[in-house]
Amino acid sequence: MLVYVINQNGNPLMPCKPSKARKLLRDDKAKVVHREPFTIKLKWLATEYIQPLTLGIDSGSKTVGSAVRDNNNQIYYLSEVELRQDIKSKLDQRRMYRRNRRSRKTRYRKARWENRKNSIKNGRYAPTIMSKYNSLVKELIFVSKILPIKNLIIETGTFDPHALHNPAVINHPWLYQKGLKFGYYNTKQYVLARDNHTCQYCKGKSKDSKLQVHHIMPKSQGGSDRPNNLITLCKTHHNQLHSGLIKLTKRHTKSTLNHATHMNVLQSIIRKNLNYTETYGYITKVIREYFSIPKTHCYDAVCVGITNSKMPSLKTDKILYKKCINRGTYQLTHGARSEKRFPDRKIQGFKRWDKVLYNNITAFIKGRMSTGYAILCDINGNKIDLKPIPKFSKFKRLSARKSWIMTEVTILNS
Repeated sequence: MLVYVINQNGNPLMPCKPSKARKLLRDDKAKVVHREPFTIKLKWLATEYIQPLTLGIDSGSKTVGSAVRDNNNQIYYLSEVELRQDIKSKLDQRRMYRRNRRSRKTRYRKARWENRKNSIKNGRYAPTIMSKYNSLVKELIFVSKILPIKNLIIETGTFDPHALHNPAVINHPWLYQKGLKFGYYNTKQYVLARDNHTCQYCKGKSKDSKLQVHHIMPKSQGGSDRPNNLITLCKTHHNQLHSGLIKLTKRHTKSTLNHATHMNVLQSIIRKNLNYTETYGYITKVIREYFSIPKTHCYDAVCVGITNSKMPSLKTDKILYKKCINRGTYQLTHGARSEKRFPDRKIQGFKRWDKVLYNNITAFIKGRMSTGYAILCDINGNKIDLKPIPKFSKFKRLSARKSWIMTEVTILNS
């Protein structure tokens, strides 16, 4: 176990053992500044003796792994950051509420459709992309405040959506110019020909000759018109599917390439704004398999950029798990036409996603009641069933709500 140390000026020093940190705190030579990870700040001017540490980042569209090591491959820090995936859905919901209210309350106002300057300005990226990039930068800043980082290595990856849709182009590059829909008038004709003009649900057993093309993921939920999101259904089962009488099985559903596209854009933003050394996933995979290290995001970050044959060893026994959340709740009322105000401020001193201690259980506040009760959950949002329902009066707040929530997990057999 390690305790992170910063000096009187706020600059990070090398971590120390818990026994030394207890002596410094006992003699009033240091004070606690963070509980997770446990960090102390010295009250006296100490010499800044540090070793050159390397921060390895395993960038991703869903999870970012990070690890800090020295030249001897000793690991001082491990973490995994779960990025937000709800930006687009929240913006769509916000637009729906705004247009609903505009049609009910302000019909007299002129429509504004040609003043979207933010969407056409140079250098603009989608809000989802910027949220993921900002979360990665926030992790870099967080680590650099508790450890003396000298080198930064980021694993990036470039994905070819065309090759992921049609792997045959890898061996036959000329297919790039022809593509999947070459020789067809439109996408619908291609999908019907791909599915042999047969309903993919009943395989023609319904004897319904009228065939229709169905979106597996609805366009209202971000689905595209690409062939991998379309499937051939007869009119009978198409109507039953939209009526909720039947459901498509997993063999009918196909994965999307949104995250591959996000990684391509993130890579370009990282190259423009950060000073780092670049490495690639296939190099990290060779290093990880050479040391027989399990496949996780944080352990991938351990293997990022290793250039010697020394087996990585853990100086820390904790993995810091973080989950990005929205900074606050901006909903005013309980519904589109409701007049009941939504409690956006504290209730008895607590807000949603505050980290609290209740009966030796560390949890997060998922829901609050004005009567003085709360619903608790873990970092993944899973409800913790407690009887009787916990009261605010029995809570001890460990940390206030921020733009991410975090918890430490002990590494087994460390």
